[in-house]
Amino acid sequence: MRSFYRLLNYELGTILRGVLLLSLGTVISPLMFLSIHMNRDFARYQRYETILEESGCMIVFLVYLAAMLGLFLKSFYSHYSGSKSIYTLLALPVRREAIYFGKLLTLVIALLMLWAALSLSVWIGFGMVDGKIQNATNGLVVPHNGMFLAVIRSSFLSIAFPLNAQALLSTLSIGTALATGICYGAVCERSRRYWGFAVLAGAAYAVIRALAYRMNLPASAFDEFSLQANSIILLLFSAWFAWHGIRLVKRGAIG
Repeated sequence: MRSFYRLLNYELGTILRGVLLLSLGTVISPLMFLSIHMNRDFARYQRYETILEESGCMIVFLVYLAAMLGLFLKSFYSHYSGSKSIYTLLALPVRREAIYFGKLLTLVIALLMLWAALSLSVWIGFGMVDGKIQNATNGLVVPHNGMFLAVIRSSFLSIAFPLNAQALLSTLSIGTALATGICYGAVCERSRRYWGFAVLAGAAYAVIRALAYRMNLPASAFDEFSLQANSIILLLFSAWFAWHGIRLVKRGAIG
């Protein structure tokens, strides 16, 4: 166990600075966009979730999410160059499945830090917008329970901050599939098991269906759709990604 902790600390150390910078950017950048948007006269009459959408804050978060995934992949492929190559990593006195779990847990921690940064930015942003609206209207417009209502009304916020068990299961299954899928894709590419990308495509389709359903896209394309069944399917995909990824690493196929 001590060897695994050392391995995890090493993996985190390789991307920690980048994770902290991206998390800081996730907090600050949306606030800057919100501040610019609130300078428009009509903004004082808009709901918070509408302000988030029109200011571009949601796009900013997606950019940081893509950057975080790119940072992880850069760290993963860095083992294939330099003195600390993948062969050195595979020769460490730890079980090979610990190498896989070390990388997967590193990505999970990075994504959780990004989610925490998003939560902080949304909370601070609401306080900033609320204060500006009250100042602009001399206190005549006071959005009671505005933050709670924004999460209910906004598709993006309801995905990031689910308010019921079914939505929570969906969000967790999407996040789990994302983390395990990224790791599995990198392992498949390095082990030349390119057929694994077909399985990844199936998981991506399930994620798209879930997001489309929760973002209220045209229902005609997603009739008879069960969010709970989709969540279970995504969890099964995640289990396959983890099991087969561990198997490939144990065989040394990524070397």
